[in-house]
Amino acid sequence: MKKITAGIIIILIGLTLKAIFNHNIEYWFTIKNTCLIIFFVGLGIIQFPLWDKIDNRISINKKKNKKKWLITRALKIALIVFSVFSVVILEKVGKRINFEFRNSYLSENTIKTKGKIIDYKKLHIVRAGEEEFYLVRFEHDGKILTKGILSDYDLWENKNSEVYSLKNGELKLNKVIGSTVEIEYSEKYPSFLRMTK
Repeated sequence: MKKITAGIIIILIGLTLKAIFNHNIEYWFTIKNTCLIIFFVGLGIIQFPLWDKIDNRISINKKKNKKKWLITRALKIALIVFSVFSVVILEKVGKRINFEFRNSYLSENTIKTKGKIIDYKKLHIVRAGEEEFYLVRFEHDGKILTKGILSDYDLWENKNSEVYSLKNGELKLNKVIGSTVEIEYSEKYPSFLRMTK
């Protein structure tokens, strides 16, 4: 029971990191890699009693009992597939929680200003996913900030907006790089922002 509790706590730490930092382009690679490792470790700790049971109690010689040997291998493969599927689900849940945090911070104490789209970044980790960010430069408290806007979030919020459109299943930016756009950002945490027009 202690291992299951420890595994759940580790997974919750990973979800918390994902929920807090997923939108932030500066930390995206670090958070993505860290959360993947944390999720696999947490699931591994939770599944350890099953692996132990399969390895110790069902110790089978392949030549003596081929059917039981195949069953044990199938169980191990099923646990691995379950872990991968669970990590994908945990990643999506963490991203959705981050989206809700963003909306919460953008529902009060926001500042509206104009910003300039300076770049489009597609961040990619091999076999682990990718995210698209639009980099927007704007002024906050006398400083020039460059922040990334996660394009999925605006798609979830505005399926047909002046800023984005969905064409053939792909998100397209209706404004080109170099365009001036209206943005809204959290006064407390300027990394939470969105384009409004």
